[in-house]
Amino acid sequence: DSMLRLVLRLTPQGVVLVSSSEAQNTMNRRDPMADAPTFYRALTGDGRVLAERGFRLETELRSEGPGEDGAMHGVHVPVAEPVFTVMVPKVAGLSVVRFYRAEPGGDRAAAEILGEVRP
Repeated sequence: DSMLRLVLRLTPQGVVLVSSSEAQNTMNRRDPMADAPTFYRALTGDGRVLAERGFRLETELRSEGPGEDGAMHGVHVPVAEPVFTVMVPKVAGLSVVRFYRAEPGGDRAAAEILGEVRP
């Protein structure tokens, strides 16, 4: 079994494929990110779902910096175009990988489509 390691960027226009490489299958059968609000679906050309897995999308950086009072304070800086990586099973019939964002704790059926790529 092999996987596709997709490095992607989320832009205002959608998801852009930065790079794709084949990798050995080291994926856990159980999805540790199953409850994540962001997820992908790997689909065949006729729309059949081959795989669905959650992934982490970091849309802000968290850091600490000195404030005007000299004390350290937490700061959150939005990331204009976050980059993220997903592992997708490389299986016969794979045509498109579609990315979604649901409300935290919400129903995935109502998720917003972020974009899609053809690996």
